[in-house]
Amino acid sequence: MDIMINPLQQKKYEEQGLWSDQTLLDYWNLAVSRYADKEYIVDDLGKRLTYRAVDEKADILAAYMTDQGIGTGDMVTLQCTPRSEFILICIACFKIGAIVVPIKMRTGAAEWISLMNRIGSRMHFAVHKYHGDDICDFINKYKNEVRKNVTYIYIGGERHGEEEKQFEDILKGKKTALKKPECNANEIAVILFTSGTTKGSKGVLLTHNNVISSEKIFNECLHLTSEDIMFMPAPLSHATGFHHGVIAAMLAGGKLVLMEQYNAAGALDIMDEEHCTFSMGATPFIFDYLKHMDLGHKKPSSLQFYVCGGAPVSYELTRSAWENHHLLVCECYGSTESVPHVLVPPERAMELKGKWSGKTMGAIEIRVVDEKGNDVPPGTVGEEISRGPNVFVGYLDDPDSTKEALDEDGWFHSGDLCYGNEEGYIKISGRKKDIIVRGGENLNINEIEESMLGCPGVYKTGVVGMRDARLGERVCAFVINDNSGIVPTVSSIGKYLASKKVSKWLWPEHIEFIDRLPYTDSGKLKRYELVKELERRLKGKE
Repeated sequence: MDIMINPLQQKKYEEQGLWSDQTLLDYWNLAVSRYADKEYIVDDLGKRLTYRAVDEKADILAAYMTDQGIGTGDMVTLQCTPRSEFILICIACFKIGAIVVPIKMRTGAAEWISLMNRIGSRMHFAVHKYHGDDICDFINKYKNEVRKNVTYIYIGGERHGEEEKQFEDILKGKKTALKKPECNANEIAVILFTSGTTKGSKGVLLTHNNVISSEKIFNECLHLTSEDIMFMPAPLSHATGFHHGVIAAMLAGGKLVLMEQYNAAGALDIMDEEHCTFSMGATPFIFDYLKHMDLGHKKPSSLQFYVCGGAPVSYELTRSAWENHHLLVCECYGSTESVPHVLVPPERAMELKGKWSGKTMGAIEIRVVDEKGNDVPPGTVGEEISRGPNVFVGYLDDPDSTKEALDEDGWFHSGDLCYGNEEGYIKISGRKKDIIVRGGENLNINEIEESMLGCPGVYKTGVVGMRDARLGERVCAFVINDNSGIVPTVSSIGKYLASKKVSKWLWPEHIEFIDRLPYTDSGKLKRYELVKELERRLKGKE
């Protein structure tokens, strides 16, 4: 795998102590020595595992993987829901120097075959069932089209045949001595795939040093300690879940609470039962928590703040959460390539009133630049670019995309639009592609969606461009109706936006009602699916 590490930046990070020769395995061993009898993982399937218990089970699994010929640099793929087994597999991979490669739970046959061949997986772990789908049957149907010889191991469920390898049976094996893998901290530890809000996703290469430095900075900025307990609703296969859940908890010596069968009411209950001090995820999660608490569900007694990413957070949401439930909502921003690196500190969440997405964390640098790469003054919209010890080192087998996104000086070009202030805070205002071109005027989709929050009758909304012969595009809002009995119209939404002094350019001109909005596993809106749905509906009316 080709990786891009700027030698000057490498030297700088090493001199500053941000990068070292310590791998994730070294940090795991340190955590076990310090917190052996402390709980590390709790899930809603009844598993409660201390650091020592995770280590012992991961030893057994690692020994089995070694016996199967898996070792340093080999790819190990996972299709695993948020449960303790995901973390056991990760730790086992660290122990033998294998590369962790989580992939989406639900894929089409062609995509799955393509991914497996592209990755070159040597061993694949998968849960038997996912939302009614039999993953085992799916794999057995298509695995002969995977070029490399892969060992398939299934988690949970009933055995389909004697030849089928069960995760639970492997853990009944014996622990054997393991030789420390020969890998260094600037080699790839994990490959995470981008969410795919547009067609296709890229495999993001992350080194041990990338992951470790990212979460050291994250923990420091949030003042996290071994006393903190995190509830992670996001998939562990994405940057938020893997970095800020699995790794951040490990580095702090804290506890991570997982929920495979997610529902908002159950999530609030488990957060209360486990005394969770904070949670993190995309906006749909916090919307649902607040809705249930507004309807009388008990707020988790120890929950202090929620770190929210994936979409801009409005003042209305932060105000409602604090005034009604004494819960701080802190916006964060980042991507798989530059794992959430901008944050509104909890202590300033209400002071900033949702006006800013946050300030860069620790040693991570950000700039706001124009199309020529020149810095723009505060208040001027430009592209957000970032550089730091957390930034990825390339895309899997995609050198062209790597060169496009990651320049020779180590700056990651996000493609996200923002503006900043003199303090170094930025506000994400959308993606370069998240615009509607109406009559030659570029309209920011995220700004339209944010302005509609609080509109009577509107629970959630997703905005897309609607083709128009005269103007090119008009503004269409897909709306999930709330339970107030009010049915919003183009006129009523316009009146609401007028009362908020929102420019008429940003008013929706067409409404479509929908029962649910399509999101990626990490909680980002799949806008292209709404575009397809709109075209289908309009075609049916012709």
